[in-house]
Amino acid sequence: MSNRARLVYQGPLGRIVCEGASFFASQNGSPIGTCKTFDEAIQMLAGKGRAKTHQTSLVNALGSPISG
Repeated sequence: MSNRARLVYQGPLGRIVCEGASFFASQNGSPIGTCKTFDEAIQMLAGKGRAKTHQTSLVNALGSPISG
């Protein structure tokens, strides 16, 4: 991909990485979903709105380098 992944949140809820127009959420090193907005990703980490949030596989997504 032409866009580089960047860490946008890391805290007690988990981690969110942004790459292009997608936000990848993970907890304890395990991917939990892909969201279209940062707010959706935070809700996913908090365990809210999982059924409403667009989710896709993150098997390879978090393997991208994170640059500042």
